[in-house]
Amino acid sequence: RDVRQAYSDLDASVYQRKPHLQYAAEDEQDDDGPKTLNIYDLTRILDEALTDPNKTQACISSLWEIVQNITLDPNFAQYLFNSEVRSREQACAAFIQNISLLSDRYPQYQYMLIRIVAKFCIVADPRLGEMCFNFLASLSLASEESMAQVMDVIKEKVLPQHLGGTLEDKSFATVVNGLSRFCSETSEMLARALEPMMSHLCQLLKDQIVSSGTNAQAFNNTCDSNIKSLVLLMEDAVSHPPNAKTMADPVESEDLCKHMGSYLARPDKFNLQNNVVTYVKMAQLLQVCVVTSPDEVISSMSKTGSSVTADTIFARIAHQIVTFCNDSPEHKSLILKRKVASLINLMADMIGWESAMSGVIREKLLLSGDQSELMAGILKAPEEKIRDPLIFTAAIYFIQKILQNQQTRDRFFDTCVTALRLDDLDNRIFPYLDHHKYKEMYGICLQHSALEEEQTSHMPHASFAQAVPEFVGADNIFVHQAFVAVVNLTDLFLQFNNEDAAAHLFKLSDVQKHRCDQVSHAMADQNRDSLLFRLLQGPSHDV
Repeated sequence: RDVRQAYSDLDASVYQRKPHLQYAAEDEQDDDGPKTLNIYDLTRILDEALTDPNKTQACISSLWEIVQNITLDPNFAQYLFNSEVRSREQACAAFIQNISLLSDRYPQYQYMLIRIVAKFCIVADPRLGEMCFNFLASLSLASEESMAQVMDVIKEKVLPQHLGGTLEDKSFATVVNGLSRFCSETSEMLARALEPMMSHLCQLLKDQIVSSGTNAQAFNNTCDSNIKSLVLLMEDAVSHPPNAKTMADPVESEDLCKHMGSYLARPDKFNLQNNVVTYVKMAQLLQVCVVTSPDEVISSMSKTGSSVTADTIFARIAHQIVTFCNDSPEHKSLILKRKVASLINLMADMIGWESAMSGVIREKLLLSGDQSELMAGILKAPEEKIRDPLIFTAAIYFIQKILQNQQTRDRFFDTCVTALRLDDLDNRIFPYLDHHKYKEMYGICLQHSALEEEQTSHMPHASFAQAVPEFVGADNIFVHQAFVAVVNLTDLFLQFNNEDAAAHLFKLSDVQKHRCDQVSHAMADQNRDSLLFRLLQGPSHDV
């Protein structure tokens, strides 16, 4: 979003709004002494700062002095929204609008205004706090200097007030919800600021996951809302490695990973239609923990006396993947496809990671009993009847992890090559790099992006037909991820064809080497190099 939106139009609305705001007289007295200022009075100070440039500095200084007395005392909200305030929504919007106008018109006062708004972020009124955080989040995108100023104030003024807060505290809940609205551009700075309270956030998330198992629907809905805010906030937090280590640590996080795994394995959460963002982000958080400290994660799940262990959790997750892939997946909702893709990615890192505990899970899920079930289900993803780019991307990533591990590669090498038709002139991955599948893939990815933003869960494919750009303008992140998956798998087979790598790094058998030669020749006949170089036309650095 561009914080430099149509401020000239907002200027005019300042005056149009005035007849609707009933300000109290400055010299009005309460029975117990001087009148307590409400939000109308504060907005009036900002109005004066906007309308009379000669008084701007004095008005902002006056407001600055007033807000220094703001504390977390819940009575302050009662004073701010006393009986004179007819509409909280309108009053809050007017206040924030004037702050925005002043910040744009007088950059020299921006830092002071940010500190003023930060004070109101912790007022025990969710609507005002939400608007304040939205303003700060938008302002942080204006420039690197603005971002630094906003994050500095949040770290200094907002977070220290809530190091031990609970979600029952309205002001703390407002802070968690507000910070979760900050975009990825601010994630690194926000992540560093959150480090002192990361352990506390983990404990809060664990408590909410446990509470979400209750049968009381209203209470369950509240827990799900809290979980969503926490996972969105922690998604940014784990970009800072120490925070990821804290989340993976069973002591620091109170076995959070085990509880996240249990949540993902619950059929009621998997089938729920309105929690797609929560579910997917939680799967991604657990995936980060698995990559960060796989042995710690799995050992914490498998503690003695635990009724649910790591292998049962991942077995249930695997069952959800298999059930989806075997039960008319082409007719499943976009929401379930999004969830299944996140679970396949999680399982890829769980099974493919080189660690002792991952080896135990790998044995139980792939290399014992009916080992073909999970692989057979995932290998169906590139088939026409599923036709979902996110599941395709996750499946290719899963196959890459299977082929990188010698134990699973020896078992499933031929199965993977055959399923993807990699040694055929009509393989199942290159069409995604060409016009053959590009437009269809892009349209579906746009639907997933809309779902990610919670704009829709079932928009028809035709609704996005006009929005598909030419290849050089492909800027959808899910499309980029599909391209990256294909490139990485292609690169893996190029490494297999390297004689030294094949013999020493991967230890391929003669039969596997021969089939890799067949794959290489087939890919070359399908213009592999031209397709790959064509990807450089796109705007993605990752690709």
